Parts: sequence; structure tokens; C-alpha cells
Amino acid sequence: MYNENGAYSVKSAYKFIRGNQHDTLVRLHNRNSEDPEFWKFLWNIQIQPKVRIFLWKMCKNILPVGVNVEEWIESSAPECPFCNLPETQTHALRECEWIRRRWKNYGEKELYEIGEGKSCIDWLAQIFRSASMERIQRFCAILWFLWKERCNHKYNNLKKDEEEIIPKALGWLSSFLEAQASPSSSSFADSTGNVNARTDRWLPPPEGVFKMNCDAGVIQQQGVRLGAVLRNWRGEFVGVMVKREKGLCRPIVAEAKAMVMGLREANHRSLSPLIVESDCQDLVNFLDKGEPDFTELGIWCKEIEELALENERLSGHKVRWRFSSRKTNSLAHWLAHSGLGWNHQMVWVDNPPSNLLCMVEADLGLGPLGQN
Repeated sequence: MYNENGAYSVKSAYKFIRGNQHDTLVRLHNRNSEDPEFWKFLWNIQIQPKVRIFLWKMCKNILPVGVNVEEWIESSAPECPFCNLPETQTHALRECEWIRRRWKNYGEKELYEIGEGKSCIDWLAQIFRSASMERIQRFCAILWFLWKERCNHKYNNLKKDEEEIIPKALGWLSSFLEAQASPSSSSFADSTGNVNARTDRWLPPPEGVFKMNCDAGVIQQQGVRLGAVLRNWRGEFVGVMVKREKGLCRPIVAEAKAMVMGLREANHRSLSPLIVESDCQDLVNFLDKGEPDFTELGIWCKEIEELALENERLSGHKVRWRFSSRKTNSLAHWLAHSGLGWNHQMVWVDNPPSNLLCMVEADLGLGPLGQN
């Protein structure tokens, strides 16, 4: 347990333990790593490809944890930055107190607990053998989010409320599965047998959930136009908002104003749980970071966060915001760029103008898409 100079360190203790257990660990690892059915199952889990790659790296023991990095870079320290114990994969993903606290928020603790004393690949193999596909998908999404959060904390000093991580992971998984299950998200073969990419159309949220799409357009030397639309899980609109403001601002600030407008209406109407979509990736990234900011954008984003908390209190579910492509955000984009001459905020909750109804149908693929 001591090095060649007779000194004790975390590194020397780790090497001693690793040397004594090496043969046993190799046998356990090989038992599953050589099983073709294990790998076939892993690569066929219906989950985001980057999660499957993460699981593969975990099973191959090549994640960049301290003891692995030390083998690649000799001057690197193998200690865990949170507890100073050797940072192995099992330590980083299951044993460290930092990760244990977050696993406590997981509703199915037995999948976490059956990994006790196992290598990562044996842990995963045991879960594959004992759990349903739905539970496996949830577990893998949570494991990926915990790893990502650990890396953000370790390397970027970005910290999030530990109670938010698992709900966010499950929401992320739900959105992915929702898109995969939708007929409009499936690949299809044309008459020549070629597989075409999915049609980019707006997708309804899960049952019982509302979705708000928003967008903004900057009119040179005139001001900005804001657009937002609220729809339910059947694709029926429950609110349409448009507003024209005098005065210029950065496009990302205008996008934030549109989101505030839509959230205010959603809260006024008690529409919750709520998913918010914007085609402004920079705004979504800014909100995801959640860092204090005292610029004009930061002030508007602070209001977005406060409105989101108010909405959460209505149903107990956090507001989820995410990026939406221009095509899947087409109705909000049309509202913000249509050139309609409203000089103040207009809100429709029923009997909207006929051209708006046509756009709602077009957004669901029921009619031709309107032109700006």
C-alpha cells in the first residue's frame, strides 16, 4: 500500500487495491463484454445515440475519470475532486457521496442499489436482465444526465439544484420518445424504396400537457413583433398572442420578450404543465445555464424564470423549454413576421381570424402552409 519510497498516498493505495483485484475484475468484465447478446441489446435501446455511446464507453472503462486519465497523462491526479478518493468509473457514477445524494432523488432505487460491488458493465448487464425496457430507458437517461452534470460541476464549476437533474432527464427522454412515436417523426420509404427523413411538423405534447411556441421579428427602424401560440395535447389552440412594440432591441432580447408574453398568458389562464419552444437556440442555452446576468437579456430571462416558477406552482410540474426548428415553430414564426398591422397586444382564446385557423391546420399537416 506504500510506494517505492515508503510513502502512503491515495495513488499508492489505489494501485495496491487495483493490483490485488485485477484478475477478478478482468474475469467479471469479460463475462459480459464477450456476450454478443449484451452488446446487441445495448445498441438497440430506444434512446438518444449519444447515450448509447456513453454506455458503450462506460462498459469499456474508457470514460475520462481520474484513474483513467492518469494512465493516459502521467502527471494527472487520480483523486475525485469532491472527496479525494480514487476516481474510478464506479466511484464517479455510483459510490461518491456527490453522486449518492443525487441518486436519492431517483424513484426506483433498486436499479441503483443492485450495482453494489459490481463493475459498471456487470451493473448494466444486471439491469438489462431484470428490468423492463421502459425502466431501462429511464435509468440510462438519468445516468447520462448525472454524468453530464458531474462533468459540468467538475470542469466548468456549473452547479444546478440536485433535485432538478432527474426530472429534467425524464422530461428529455419523454420528448425524445414522443417524437419517435409520432407518425410524422417516422422515416418512410418512397416508391423507389429510398428512406426519406421525417417530415418536420409541429408535434403535440403528451396528454394533459400544454405547449407554447414563441418567436419574434425585428422590423428595421420600426420596432419588434412578438408572436406566441398555446395549444393542448390534441393540437387545438387555446390562445394566440401577437404584439408590436416600438423601439429596437437585439433579436435575442425580442425572443425573450415573446416568451414572457406567452408565459404571462399561460399563467393567467392556468395552463400547466407547460412545454415552451423557441427557435432561438441562444436563448434556450442562456436559460439552461441559469447564471445571474444583469444585462437587458438577463433581466428578461429573470422574468421568464419567475413566470416559470409561478406556472410550476399551478401543477407541481416544472416548465420545460427547448429549442424548436424553424419548421416546427412555423406558426409562431408566421405570427411574428406576417406583417399584420396590430400596434398593441392582441389575444384570441376563441374565434380567431380565419387566416390564423388555416395556419393552425397547416401546422398540423392538415392544409397548405400559409405564406408570409
